Amino acid sequence: MTDPITASTDKLREWLITGGDLAEGRHQRAAVELLDFVGLLDRRDLRAHITTRLVTDRDDRHHLIARVDWTALAAADIGPLGGAQRRLLDVALSLGGGIRVDLRSVVRGELGDAHARAILAAVTRALGLADDVQISDTPAYLERKRERDEQHAEFLGETGSAARA
Repeated sequence: MTDPITASTDKLREWLITGGDLAEGRHQRAAVELLDFVGLLDRRDLRAHITTRLVTDRDDRHHLIARVDWTALAAADIGPLGGAQRRLLDVALSLGGGIRVDLRSVVRGELGDAHARAILAAVTRALGLADDVQISDTPAYLERKRERDEQHAEFLGETGSAARA
């Protein structure tokens, strides 16, 4: 069987999504997408909690799938994580394995726009609404983003970092 630790991240992602889809596990797929978003599928210490196997679908086709042992992953020390990585991992553990997570603590700290959107997309998928709901930019969001980008550019210009970038 193929070793999830040595597989490419693209292959591992494909096997995990196939496994979730074949099991009609929209929660599994949502969780895997969060792990992938924050770069955790690249980590060897996380991959130690993933297994692969060959399954046959209803049409007698064979598929290599991967599954996460969510309970083992929740109990594991997978090394240092950034704050957003930790919080998105917690949401993934909850969606994929039913591990309880305090949503208030997940959203309490400053989550970047992309991380917040990843959580929204995962919850939308887990609810079975991925094809029905679109997360889009409002004019108010675009204005806030423009202002932040201008402040960031101004800061880089004042510190001289822009010239080095």
